[in-house]
Amino acid sequence: MSGRIEARMTELGFKPPIPAAPAANYVPFGASGNLVFVAGQICHSNGERRQIRLGAAVGVSALPGAVAVAVEVEATLEIG
Repeated sequence: MSGRIEARMTELGFKPPIPAAPAANYVPFGASGNLVFVAGQICHSNGERRQIRLGAAVGVSALPGAVAVAVEVEATLEIG
């Protein structure tokens, strides 16, 4: 792993997963200027698919799922 983000993730104990193959015919992400648009992210935790809800009414119970998605997004961007 190289780069500041990857080094920090390793320091925090996150091991980036191998991104899942797309379930349909789409590009996993696209960039426009300094923005990246990510598509098709599904929350996986410990090898199992999880369903989470995020929003103002959701407490810290969604945090593990949100972290799992963030790590998966980073792994997806790494392949590009």
